[in-house]
Amino acid sequence: MRAKKPVEDYRPMVEVQGCAEAWHCLEGSYGGYLGNVRTTWERVTEENRREADEGRQTPYLGVEIRCALIEASIHSLAKNIPPKLIAALAFICQMPDEHQCASALYLLAFRLSPDLYPEVLAAIAEILSVLARRTRRDLLSDFQALAPVIHALGGEQAVVETFQAIQDTGRWWPF
Repeated sequence: MRAKKPVEDYRPMVEVQGCAEAWHCLEGSYGGYLGNVRTTWERVTEENRREADEGRQTPYLGVEIRCALIEASIHSLAKNIPPKLIAALAFICQMPDEHQCASALYLLAFRLSPDLYPEVLAAIAEILSVLARRTRRDLLSDFQALAPVIHALGGEQAVVETFQAIQDTGRWWPF
């Protein structure tokens, strides 16, 4: 069995626009690049899960969010992906009203104990997977509801990386 590469080896795939541009030049699409994004996403999710299982903050939540933003941005370029309901968000909140759900997430973030990190991180991973299929505009509005949970799980680093990912994807794929 081969040892897995360190997470830091995957980060350039989603932090350097040249990787996306190279795939686009090679294929004329972002299909291959999305494969790299998903591989990076899986690897950082695995590492975050390991940290959460130990009751620690997740060091790569910002990278997971960046991957969701990249995927959503590329799907937005396609213009043929219909917006999806936020089924995973309803799963966490168990409430049909988005304002109630956002309030519940806000309260959850301040009462979150480290022993709940694995369950919450699993729910966040599911949410990001669903949200990444939406347009970037929709995804950004969804982050408002998730912001307190992002902070609780990943700390200031996740918030900063989320902000940087929003800026980068907006610069890389302006529309």
